[in-house]
Amino acid sequence: DIIGLQEIDLAPGDKNGPNSNPAHHEEIRHDLEQAGYDGEFACKKGRACDGVAVFWRRSRLQVAGASKVLGLGSVFVALAQPLILDSKWNLLAVATHLKAGLNQQAEKVRAQQVESLLWQLWEHKNVILLADLNAHCRPWLDDKSEEVRPHAYPLLAAELWSAYHAVLGHEPPFTSWSGWAGRDVRAVFDYVFFRGDILSATRVLDIPSSADVLEFPERMPNANHPSDHLPMVVDFSIKTSKEAAAKRQRQW
Repeated sequence: DIIGLQEIDLAPGDKNGPNSNPAHHEEIRHDLEQAGYDGEFACKKGRACDGVAVFWRRSRLQVAGASKVLGLGSVFVALAQPLILDSKWNLLAVATHLKAGLNQQAEKVRAQQVESLLWQLWEHKNVILLADLNAHCRPWLDDKSEEVRPHAYPLLAAELWSAYHAVLGHEPPFTSWSGWAGRDVRAVFDYVFFRGDILSATRVLDIPSSADVLEFPERMPNANHPSDHLPMVVDFSIKTSKEAAAKRQRQW
């Protein structure tokens, strides 16, 4: 019922001439509106032409307030949309995309971006965060074969639950796998985080096996997966007031 999108091309379309093309985000909005969704976009700052979006199924979710663009430093942003589910439960849907880079300096920047995001979300009780963090949850090797330890993921995991970890007991082996001329980049970059008394992650969409991806020399995108990132899909259940109260008692 809630969709988060990252790296959306927000450049104006070419509307002149017989072979004009609409803007990519206009096509996305049109197609999702036809499928029953409303949504908002947020462009990165500066001269960047890409951004993030949050869409929600209008039959179940209504806008509870204006969307807000949260600055995370440099050109990076998060889009936060207050929503009401089934006219009963308030929650905040957030989409973001953090700095790319496999070295320690990039991870340091991502940790700062996470700290900024958490600070701006502190007053919101029920949150679903749909994120391309560009940050691995496990140590990895940089271009110099030196180990880089994660900092962004542990900061988030200390304040919100990872839906995949909550259901599976661990993060998936990978969510992105690109085949480059010199090496593969295989990592967990994409996550669904949440917090709040009313939310419980119950099911997640499984990822393809490594053998399935290795059939393609380019890894991803390929004929089966049109992106180098996999879709992260989570089913949430809504707890009743009694269940939420019992959870608070257990936490205390």
